[in-house]
Amino acid sequence: MTENYFYCAIADGEKLIFTDHDGLPEYHSSPIFDPRQVSLINLYINGMIQPPVLYEVSKGLLRLKTADAPRKEVSIVLQFIRLFLPT
Repeated sequence: MTENYFYCAIADGEKLIFTDHDGLPEYHSSPIFDPRQVSLINLYINGMIQPPVLYEVSKGLLRLKTADAPRKEVSIVLQFIRLFLPT
């Protein structure tokens, strides 16, 4: 069994750190989960998957490790997948 969650935000052109408060309620954005609570994490910026070396996730926080912030109005989607073994 799997559970799939998405944190959704929009870049402002300056920010490299996003928190739960930046999530978009109109997209039913999930909180930013603690990585220890999920099996997989994927980050998409403007629809393009990002290599894990470019970001860091902790509970309630996404930090981009890039020199430049994403352009204004670009979508930030953090996907969380939980995998469960059948019982």
